[in-house]
Amino acid sequence: MSKKIFILIILVFLFPYVCLEKENEKISAILEFPQKIKADEEFEVLVKISGLKEEKYDLKLTLKKEREISEIYNFSAKKWQNSLYYFKDEVLGPNFEKNYKMRIKENYLDTEGKAQLILRLKQKGKIVFEKKEEIEIEKGRGIFKSKDYLSRKNLDFKRELNSNFFEKTEWSKNWPILILGLLLFLIFLFFLIKNQIKK
Repeated sequence: MSKKIFILIILVFLFPYVCLEKENEKISAILEFPQKIKADEEFEVLVKISGLKEEKYDLKLTLKKEREISEIYNFSAKKWQNSLYYFKDEVLGPNFEKNYKMRIKENYLDTEGKAQLILRLKQKGKIVFEKKEEIEIEKGRGIFKSKDYLSRKNLDFKRELNSNFFEKTEWSKNWPILILGLLLFLIFLFFLIKNQIKK
């Protein structure tokens, strides 16, 4: 292989990365957030982005410590969601500013130490911008029971309990019918086997 062909192949592979770098040079973002957060408390992040095209972008804001450990509040759907997912068409250029509410997932409430707050912008399935900031997670009150966590959620906890109780009640009402059905099935199976043996 000649040197010219080899150089051409390298340039072809590097071209998308060069374009991405140029795009990143135009976009800039500022994240305003508390430097220290409690593991069991909500916190807010103000996102300011400039240098965007007059187009729509998908936005992801997440807290990562080896893996993604946070939830973010979706104001449109009025519920908490896993911050692993992007907000589709969330950002419209050239400038964007919005305040987000975040919290640590229930199964990571005992997390402590440094973590990364990551902002990502995606367009047409490709990441066009990324910014990382460091945040310190401090130990919470030390009460990490699911009951406490559920009280933080926008859930009708009573309705959920009533639903579970209803399911248990229905089972207790129907168990004689189920046993009778099983008994009839076993009798039918017994006669079927008996007839097969006779043949």
